[in-house]
Amino acid sequence: MSASPDPKTAKSAGRVSSLDFQIEEMYEPQSFKRRAITSMVQARYPVVAVIFLALIALCAVFATQLAPKDPNRIEIFDTLKPPFSTNRQGEMEYILGTDSTGRDVLSRVVYGARISFFVGLAAVGLGGGAGTILGLTAGYLGGRVDDVIMRLADIQLAYPFILFAIMMLTILGEGVLNLILVLGIGQWVTYARIARAETLVQREREFVEAVRALGATEWRIMFRTILPNILTPLIVIASFNVAGVILSEASLSFLGLGVPESVPTWGAMLANSRNQLLSGSWWLAVFPGLAIMFTVVSLNILGDWLRDFLDPRLRGSGQGL
Repeated sequence: MSASPDPKTAKSAGRVSSLDFQIEEMYEPQSFKRRAITSMVQARYPVVAVIFLALIALCAVFATQLAPKDPNRIEIFDTLKPPFSTNRQGEMEYILGTDSTGRDVLSRVVYGARISFFVGLAAVGLGGGAGTILGLTAGYLGGRVDDVIMRLADIQLAYPFILFAIMMLTILGEGVLNLILVLGIGQWVTYARIARAETLVQREREFVEAVRALGATEWRIMFRTILPNILTPLIVIASFNVAGVILSEASLSFLGLGVPESVPTWGAMLANSRNQLLSGSWWLAVFPGLAIMFTVVSLNILGDWLRDFLDPRLRGSGQGL
């Protein structure tokens, strides 16, 4: 005679099946894409942000083909040329002018997008991935594991990031990989704390209890059941953090602690323009500064839209999912 199933387990399993059906319907690829495009068009500003970020991404990927000149080529007879300068034949040669060594500003702005975008995405990916795993582990396992991870996070939060970055880059030296490593380490705490808080809520839900009753392992519950349900706030935070990391990279490059001077970056261009601003060479600071400003603003607009779009409470108003 077979034993009758536990009513609570059967009820929870039924809710899990219903929840899975709703999630599959909600995130069906064509439906999800259609709702995202509709929501973005209705909001208007995210469309402009996406177009601008797409142009910056194209500059980063195809910098070699798009830049009119070698960004490190020195022309001693063409120093501090203003924007839309012409050459001896009367042809426009420097659209955004040149710097104090005759290097083309437009080419350096285009190549600078490559470093800013790559460093921003890589650092957020490194810090976000590590922080999510650590926060998920701390929230689900609890006990000493939770205490150790959270105390490490508290220690890092108590230490100013800019001082930590200066110390680490002074020890490790210049370089793109070292910069990504330092900026990634500075990001993990935010993701860990959010992932831990969300995990503490999700691990008590009935569908988690149902999966556990069906014999799933702890690691499967963590990464296959809980993790997908805590990703929404982490994705929104990541969109904002890319903008913050780009600003941090520009700040460190401004201080001479980012990448080598031979690698053009927006922050280094601002640093090199300090001595020419008072002499009237405004374009040396304006164009890389505008590139940083519009990129950061576009990322923040996209982050705001993502926050509203992925919020289920706004689903009925047409703004959310």
